[in-house]
Amino acid sequence: MSGQGQGQNHNYYGDVVHMHGGSGNTGIDKRGSGASDLAAELGQLRALVGELRAAVPAGAHQVLDDSLATAESGSAPGRERRGALATLSAIAATAGSVGTPVVELVTRILALIKG
Repeated sequence: MSGQGQGQNHNYYGDVVHMHGGSGNTGIDKRGSGASDLAAELGQLRALVGELRAAVPAGAHQVLDDSLATAESGSAPGRERRGALATLSAIAATAGSVGTPVVELVTRILALIKG
């Protein structure tokens, strides 16, 4: 069977748009989702960095705080934000398994800010 009917599996392969007639059709515009994704990821980063603090020497705490503040700043130049994220990732990499989620999240955030 093709996945139709009661009790059958339904497969979803992505967005589907059907346009019949008209002019100047846009289809699906997903440009607005990036900012909210970035905000959510940065919120998660704040929580993970809070956990990371317990796994790194006290001398690194100020660097974590400063780097997090720069990474979260929407007004910081892209180069500074990327540098701050790289610093967070480097510190997290020294913390073993506790730092792994931070490194992975920083990678996702860098892909979102691409600039």
